[in-house]
Amino acid sequence: MATLAAECDRFKIDVIGISEVRWNGTGEFTNQKGGVLMYSGMPDEQDPHIRGVAVYVRKNVKHSILCWKAISERIIVVRFRAKKFNMSLVQCYAPTEDSPLDQKEVFYSALERTLSEIPRTDVIILMSDFNAEITQSIELGSLFPHKTCHKVTWKSPAGNFESQIDHICISKRWSKVLCDVRNKRSADIDSDHYLVVAELKFNIPKHRYEHPQHTRRTYNTTKLNVGAVKNEMIERINNVSLMEDASIEETWLHIKTNLEEICKDTLGYRKNEQKEWLSANSWELIAQRRSLSRQIKKAVKSDKRNYYVELSMKAQAASEKGDMKELFKLTKQLGGISFQSSAPIENENGQLVFAKNEQAEVWKRHFEKTLNIIHNESGELTIPRHLNPNRQIDTRAPSVNEIRGVIISMKSGKAP
Repeated sequence: MATLAAECDRFKIDVIGISEVRWNGTGEFTNQKGGVLMYSGMPDEQDPHIRGVAVYVRKNVKHSILCWKAISERIIVVRFRAKKFNMSLVQCYAPTEDSPLDQKEVFYSALERTLSEIPRTDVIILMSDFNAEITQSIELGSLFPHKTCHKVTWKSPAGNFESQIDHICISKRWSKVLCDVRNKRSADIDSDHYLVVAELKFNIPKHRYEHPQHTRRTYNTTKLNVGAVKNEMIERINNVSLMEDASIEETWLHIKTNLEEICKDTLGYRKNEQKEWLSANSWELIAQRRSLSRQIKKAVKSDKRNYYVELSMKAQAASEKGDMKELFKLTKQLGGISFQSSAPIENENGQLVFAKNEQAEVWKRHFEKTLNIIHNESGELTIPRHLNPNRQIDTRAPSVNEIRGVIISMKSGKAP
């Protein structure tokens, strides 16, 4: 919570939605910086600490909160007051692909119902970890041109795969309000998700702080437990003289002024400062973690560059010696590691097929139609009409010289 508030201050983010909070129950929490966290989790405290969503609002805009509603452990709604139109923010956490079908149906039904109940005049912003991965063959979805590294929102625990599963959506009629969306890779709260930030040209009134002299201050009454302070205060109050021939208002003002002066001198004002539980050493370690992450990225890039330079030198040496086998081997390594990726295919009707088992059936029907050789009842080969019937095929057994010639003509270093 402390690092979340610090990162919001560092990036000047007024409102932030959080998925997978893992706090049970629903409630509102105010931190030491004055920010408010509204959360919705599993209904009972005895439930496992899973899922959960929340919205954190910084101190300078928290007075604009009209209301908030916890729908479930996956959906929360917060409504803000703006200068011209109100804004409803929906933060949700969608089930994964492996979740049971009934969980998905419950979530999307609740989400559809929640969106339909929001006033149509509101600016609706939907933020979520949708757990929806876009196919590798399609460009990562965004309205704004950015590098791929600024579009991905999640990295695998092993760090070898990135994807875009977190999204920020806005009502179509208010799309011009949205200025930009991208990730902030340097934001760090020890999560495997990148911080996704949307810039909106939207007027939410800021809080106007009162002048210190108009702020109500309370006296430190705990000093009355000290005998000397208590006796001094009683003595000074008893010495306050009343005004003769004065009106009730003048008498009250005289007594009030004297009592305030006595309390100020003897008790003083109570300090409302709350000491932060995170020590300076902890903050220093957090800063070191951020710095260390940058150093690791630089070191990895340097190691990768040195690795390819070394391979290039070996390939050059192999070329000078005429060792073509080693040269081709190093050339493949220099080309980088290729990962297998699957793209949707079209079936016989021209429709895209995404599921692997359905793709396998499409390929099966394709090869049955194009490659199968038909035999009649007597076992003789029947050549399909689309093949060349005049093609001459030598069906005699191969001779020893033919086999020897084929072996000699084979490339070295290849499996026979």
